Amino acid sequence: MRSVLLEMERELGALAQFVSSSEAEESLIAILQSQEGFRTEEVRQRSAVIIEGLTNKKRYVYAVSIVSLYGALERYVEKLVHAYLSVLSNILGYTAIAEGIRRAHLNGSIDYLQALRDERVKSEDTVEEVIKRLAGCIKEDEIFEFNAKAFTLRSGNMNRKRIAEICERVEVKTLLRRIDDTVTISDFEEREEMAKRKSDEEVRGTFKEIDEIVETRNAVSHGALQMDQIEDNELVKEKIEKVGIFGKALYEVLEQEVWKCALEVGKMKRIGVPIHKYGTNVVCFNLETGSVRRGDWMVLVRNKQGEPFRRGIVETLQVNNEEREDVDGGEGVQIGIGLSVKVSKNGEYWIAEKEIVELVSQ
Repeated sequence: MRSVLLEMERELGALAQFVSSSEAEESLIAILQSQEGFRTEEVRQRSAVIIEGLTNKKRYVYAVSIVSLYGALERYVEKLVHAYLSVLSNILGYTAIAEGIRRAHLNGSIDYLQALRDERVKSEDTVEEVIKRLAGCIKEDEIFEFNAKAFTLRSGNMNRKRIAEICERVEVKTLLRRIDDTVTISDFEEREEMAKRKSDEEVRGTFKEIDEIVETRNAVSHGALQMDQIEDNELVKEKIEKVGIFGKALYEVLEQEVWKCALEVGKMKRIGVPIHKYGTNVVCFNLETGSVRRGDWMVLVRNKQGEPFRRGIVETLQVNNEEREDVDGGEGVQIGIGLSVKVSKNGEYWIAEKEIVELVSQ
């Protein structure tokens, strides 16, 4: 799953660099024009051609940026949901998968087969492969695989409504509220000194940039983009950043669902309730059994509707103020754990098993 997030972040980084590069080219031309020493005939001729084309270039740079940004978002959502389903199929048996997901898979697979037959969708899958995967699920094979495209079959633009609908097919409800409660969004709001949204109406207004990108992309695709619709480079880079934040928050929500499943099937080891909390990222425990190592993935489980799970990495371990690489539990053993995320004294902490960590890390 995590590799999908990293791929999106690299793609958005390259796009932001492209926009900045185009902006720098315009600035460089202005500098050359202002320098007496560069006012040779050759420079004047070449810069005149460039200046003459700046207006059209700005239009095309903007169009390329918006279309690329929309494409990155659409690919990311589809790949992330597919990766999430793959993780679920490796953790749970088919009958343990939520009924809503199984129903969506059956109905979606039928639609997918019809789309393949009618050549309404481009895919490397064959009809036979789709039927084979569906049959494996229905027969409850020990090793099974979802028809992942059955959940993301394109029926419209990838706006907030469609993203929420796709997530509902995999039993992730109230998506915008869940996203609004993630650590990613909390950190962003704190950095930007934004007030926390409370009402459902306020939450529905978040990330409206996603829908704006869809609308602008459609205007570009239909040749209807007007010059007064072209935004400056800083606004484009802000939208690139917002898509990245939205994507990271979406990843966080789906990862929380993984921890829910892992807990249900005993794929996490209980550490317990903290006896102390220090600062923003240190918690202390009585470690009677089990063990903890630096680098372990630790999950906070609590009764919080918006964010029931929070995962961090064990960065430091201390016993009697002494730094340790690992600690084994026993009578009277007390440990201090420094995590990569903000901690809470309310809730239980668990260590994710290596198998789950590897699946999520892929």
